[in-house]
Amino acid sequence: MVVAVCKPNEVDKFRMFIGDLDKVVSLLLSLSGRLLRVDTTLDTLDPETEHHERVRGGRTNRRERG
Repeated sequence: MVVAVCKPNEVDKFRMFIGDLDKVVSLLLSLSGRLLRVDTTLDTLDPETEHHERVRGGRTNRRERG
């Protein structure tokens, strides 16, 4: 339908847009899956372990920042 209505250069732009949109959606789905795994992992930790992991994670993040 798009090919019949639009000029060739507009069709190319549309296809490029759809390709970029597909990549963005894929990245968002991947990110949501990762966040779900982290959330599930945090839910399974007991309170003492959770506190220890947060403190240790904070130290790691500070070292990485420089």
